Amino acid sequence: MLAFSITTMLGLIAMLSIRRRRIYVRLAPEDETDQAHTGMTVAGLVKGTDPTLTEFTERIAAEIADKAGAPLAQKDN
Repeated sequence: MLAFSITTMLGLIAMLSIRRRRIYVRLAPEDETDQAHTGMTVAGLVKGTDPTLTEFTERIAAEIADKAGAPLAQKDN
């Protein structure tokens, strides 16, 4: 019974303290007629609030573009 209680408390603490982020990356042709160029969209979703989400998604996009050897163009919709 003590082990179950400790495990439950540790799970609750972890659930409340770990930031839950989801990052989505979409690769698609830039337009219908040009299949030679691929565009990348990076988006993030958090549960609750996270003021660092924008910085995190920009860093992920920059790392992916750097590994691919492609320039990173910023587009805001």
